[in-house]
Amino acid sequence: MPEAPADDAPVAWARCFVRDMTSRGCLAGKMTIDLAGTAKVATLVDEVSRQTKYAPDEFLISQQVAAGGEALILNDYLNYTVMEVGLDTGGQSRNNLIITDARPRRKPRPARGLDSGDHAGRTSPVAPAAAGGADGGADAPPAAHEPPPYTYASGLIKSNETGHVGLVNQAMTCYLNSLLQTLFMTPEFRNAMYSWEYDGSSEDAAKSIPYQLQKLFVNMQTTDRLAVETTELTYSFGWDSSEAWQQHDIQELCRVMFDALEVKFKDTEQHDLISRLYEGKMIDYVKCLECGTEKARGDTYLDIPLPIRLFGATSAFSSVEEALRGFVKPEILDGNNQYHCDNCARKCDAHKGLKFKTFPYLLTLHLKRFDFDYQTLHRIKLNDRVSFPEILNLNSFVERVPAADGGDGCRCDDTSTTDSGAVLEDDTHLPVAAEGDVGQEDEGIDCSTDSETRANNWRNAVRGPYEYELFSIMIHAGSASGGHYYAYIKDFTRQEWFCFNDQSVSPVTQDDIRRTYGGGTRTSSYSSSTNAYMLMYRRIDKEHNKLPLLKDEFPEWIQKLLTRMREGEDEDRANKERERSMCKLTLFGVHPVIKTTVSTAFHVHKDMLLEDATELGWKMLEFDKHVPLSRCRLVKYDELNDAIEGSLEQQAGRTMEEVMGGVRSTYKLDLMLDWRAADAEFEVYAAGDTTLQVLRVSAATGRVSGPTPLRANLAQTVAELRAALALPEAARLCLARYCGDLRPLLSPERSLRLEGFHRNSRVFVSEDAEDADVPFTSSEFFRLCDRFEHTIGLQVIVPNTDQETLDRLAIPSLEEAALAAAAEPDSPPASPEPAADDLLGGASSDQSASEDSSATDSERTLIGGQPTGRASSPPATPSNSPAGSDYQSMLSPQEEGYKGVEVEGAAEPVYGPGPAPEPEPANVRRYFVVEKSVPHENGFLWDVRLDNRITLGGFKREIEALINVHRDYFKILKIYTSNQEFECTRLDDQLMTHGDNVTFVARLSRRLRDGELRGKVYKLEPNATEPSKFMFEWILRKGMSIEQAKKEILAEQKSRLGVDVPMSRCRLRKKSWKNPGKIYLDSYKFDEEVPLYPNWEIFVQELPEPEQVQRHGQLALFCRRFHPSTYQLDDMHELVLPESSAAALLGALGQHASLSPDNIRLAKPPGSFPNDFNALLAPTELDWLQNVTALDVWPLNILEDGYVLYYKDGTEPLAELNEQQRREISQRETARLQARSALGSALGSSGSAAAAPRRERGLKIHVDIQPAAGD
Repeated sequence: MPEAPADDAPVAWARCFVRDMTSRGCLAGKMTIDLAGTAKVATLVDEVSRQTKYAPDEFLISQQVAAGGEALILNDYLNYTVMEVGLDTGGQSRNNLIITDARPRRKPRPARGLDSGDHAGRTSPVAPAAAGGADGGADAPPAAHEPPPYTYASGLIKSNETGHVGLVNQAMTCYLNSLLQTLFMTPEFRNAMYSWEYDGSSEDAAKSIPYQLQKLFVNMQTTDRLAVETTELTYSFGWDSSEAWQQHDIQELCRVMFDALEVKFKDTEQHDLISRLYEGKMIDYVKCLECGTEKARGDTYLDIPLPIRLFGATSAFSSVEEALRGFVKPEILDGNNQYHCDNCARKCDAHKGLKFKTFPYLLTLHLKRFDFDYQTLHRIKLNDRVSFPEILNLNSFVERVPAADGGDGCRCDDTSTTDSGAVLEDDTHLPVAAEGDVGQEDEGIDCSTDSETRANNWRNAVRGPYEYELFSIMIHAGSASGGHYYAYIKDFTRQEWFCFNDQSVSPVTQDDIRRTYGGGTRTSSYSSSTNAYMLMYRRIDKEHNKLPLLKDEFPEWIQKLLTRMREGEDEDRANKERERSMCKLTLFGVHPVIKTTVSTAFHVHKDMLLEDATELGWKMLEFDKHVPLSRCRLVKYDELNDAIEGSLEQQAGRTMEEVMGGVRSTYKLDLMLDWRAADAEFEVYAAGDTTLQVLRVSAATGRVSGPTPLRANLAQTVAELRAALALPEAARLCLARYCGDLRPLLSPERSLRLEGFHRNSRVFVSEDAEDADVPFTSSEFFRLCDRFEHTIGLQVIVPNTDQETLDRLAIPSLEEAALAAAAEPDSPPASPEPAADDLLGGASSDQSASEDSSATDSERTLIGGQPTGRASSPPATPSNSPAGSDYQSMLSPQEEGYKGVEVEGAAEPVYGPGPAPEPEPANVRRYFVVEKSVPHENGFLWDVRLDNRITLGGFKREIEALINVHRDYFKILKIYTSNQEFECTRLDDQLMTHGDNVTFVARLSRRLRDGELRGKVYKLEPNATEPSKFMFEWILRKGMSIEQAKKEILAEQKSRLGVDVPMSRCRLRKKSWKNPGKIYLDSYKFDEEVPLYPNWEIFVQELPEPEQVQRHGQLALFCRRFHPSTYQLDDMHELVLPESSAAALLGALGQHASLSPDNIRLAKPPGSFPNDFNALLAPTELDWLQNVTALDVWPLNILEDGYVLYYKDGTEPLAELNEQQRREISQRETARLQARSALGSALGSSGSAAAAPRRERGLKIHVDIQPAAGD
């Protein structure tokens, strides 16, 4: 057995997969060995020796590495643990090892230090003083392989070793974890969060961002766990579980979170927390180079976005200082881009740029590594090397003022005309490295043990107010399309650096930090894209620099919060312990009154007695109202096979743990509450017994009755089964092993297990003496069983095919198609005339199915259900099944004389399984019965029972005979639960591929003639929730007039939908995606004035009054009024203008709304029709236009009919809303817009089979008002 650690620490296990690659190769495949992380390598060698029977000196164990890498021979490090030699540990660890023949080889290379050779910067896994000597003998540990930048298994160190805890990654929340760890390790921010006291209710606490952030910080500082959850904080953001699967930018999260905190801290003592800590000031200026006049505007910032590479540049800035100088370097305005100077009264050359007025206490630098490649048109990540110092002096970036003048040594005010470009020219302004600072090419960051002394020396030698100390490096590993965030953060208390990588917290070295500069010649493409993305510095200030509060220094409300948290943890721990003691089952039962199976979750304590559990289940299923407890018992039940597996008489007086064989969250078998009649006794169900479903077949009547349950043991023989069924000698038995495999039971001495019986097997029984002598596969018994096994139920929607409909669609009837086929040999052949007895209910072949398809005509439609024997029904037992119960006959009475299921010449069914069936000949007929027909909005809805082996071609042949339309003039579509329709075109596919209880629709669709094109007709209703609604497909032909097309479409609309619209109040218009366009005049013709394309789409619009568009040049627009005083939007209305001019539009709007044209303001909303917009945002987000002079130019660009315009009264004052009113309007608009958005999404998903590409979701933190759809 592998060694385990001696202490009580959690055991980290290393899973090793060992493959034998020796010349003997006695080990087939791989062996799996689990070792504790503290186990010696010698233990691994001994275990391999034991399993392979090789002597330890006959083989070498090496770790598989990538191509070109050097294999690590573990035999050289027998005295070191598996963790020390670099094997992965943890739940997902996987170490691939190989064993090879031992052969003479050179002495292993000793471990090297941090600064030696090509291993400089790599950390050894053991201390230099480890066994083997400092000079590196044979037992020296191997040089550590350079770790990948992100792995959960590496470096998971206990919190008592680092003093810090990690954060659990919910899915893709590494960006959140890195920022939270940085904020937590910022003493001033953490202390400020502790100084705020939550005074809200306990119900609102879950939605309070500051409270949940405070709670998280307290938990991170006081917990004993390795990592804590962030789900409560993200819930306060208003996020659901799907947000955890969205990748976001850490800088974006920082800004959004700070905005949310500012909103939440409003009117509290911490109202200025973000601005006090993170806000700096800068000046945006333009300076004339001739007169020196400068115009400037002040602004604030929370972070400084530093470009890594300027636009068009081929090289990047080499350091943060260089990027800062590039940030403030002014742009020269010259040539055609000269600046108009008011002082010079002419255009002059000028400098335009930014300069810093003040820097914040906590400085955030955002290295803009994500860019856009205009050649490839893709987002890219810039992985260039950008170094950054530990101490950053920014005093040179603000104008200096002599301290003797009462200043702080720096000045930069709004009236200053000093050009920040001077910083680039005067070398005296550049930061000067202090003595002892790293002045070489790599500005090192000191992580050594004397770093605290060095930092104190820096603080004592501060030169100016803006000198900063680096304390957080937020790192991105990956590409522009995705990656992983983690952070290197400095502990101010201990003056040490740590890596916070989700759950993992580990120390880092100077070389680890240096690698985050980027660039380099590293071979791994993923590793080379690992670099610093955000930096945080803290101003060096003896008076203001703080350390985080200790636990004993917590304010009173934090102490109370900590107490409540620990009490909650104790309660959660107790609840989890109770959960671990519960047997989690599902309880089933056949209701004593309604005789249907009911079920409920049944969680019982492991120590509960069987009798108490029975009483509990009796009450939970509410059987106590119908059956006394003495007539109930619990039995083991198999839901999958719908069978009782055993009764529990022998378990009386035992606990549920003993009854169920242990405590688990899932069980193979559940429980059923069985009950008996007052005069019956419980049947004993022995272990190993099973329930068979017995179906009785009558060849004389064509009926299949049952199933009737029968308990049997699989060890029984066929003879014993016949005796249990009391069958005569001539009776036949047939086992349905699986669908299509019917096996006659001919060997009385064979056991049921050998015959292939299993749980819930179906057995067919026939006692017909006349049919007993016929060979099984030719018998009526086999035919009925075979049909029973293959019969499925479908719903089929068929169209109305009366003569008027066929004439309107120019579709011939079946007889007309047959005559045309005889006259034109090249045309598609008509269906063969079916025999009279083969039609629906024995109807004659010359009778049209559309003449009378009602459910009451027994001559034509067979009424009555037919069980499949596979439905989920309660297991009938002698104690709870009514005497003489019998399932309905397989064949309804009207079909008893039905023959011709297989016409002469049909292939004989094959006994037993075989290869996939060949396509059926056209003359093969399968079982097909319409049991019920009811009117439907699109014709008639049929309930059909048919053989699932029928092909789609055979299915269409059956339907064509019943609707009197040749199969070339209709198509079959399958309807899914989401109302998606997919056309079925593979005529050789059997219907068994579509399953049972599905719905098909037969849709009339004739073949296209020359000049005809098929398309879709949509109904346009501008103010409806669904403004663009699909109605039906239609055929248009080139040269057809709009007037003729309108007549045909309106006639079809009346026939299909029952909507009668007069010609004078209907128009056809262009459809461009969702947007209505040009209105078509009646005189227009397709393919002349109106283009006609394959798969065309067109709008039909019903008008409230007769058509006003009568000539070319008129313009029809949709207009919608906004009321600023009430934040209301009126319904859309359409205006028809005599000409396309602004005057005509303003005049028509003024007349419609009783407004002066001079007071009307216009706005063009974004998006597609109906261009809905949030009324709460309309005053600020829409560009309201005054004095519009033209419609066909920017910014309106109205070129044809169908555009949407918003308008308002410019003299109407805008309402001043309080918080409550704003919330109510927001909720109203959210509900309205979300209803339309949800409908659009549903229609989009049902109208297309192809899934749209996943769109990146915007990062939002919801504060009080839930955002509206479209915000």
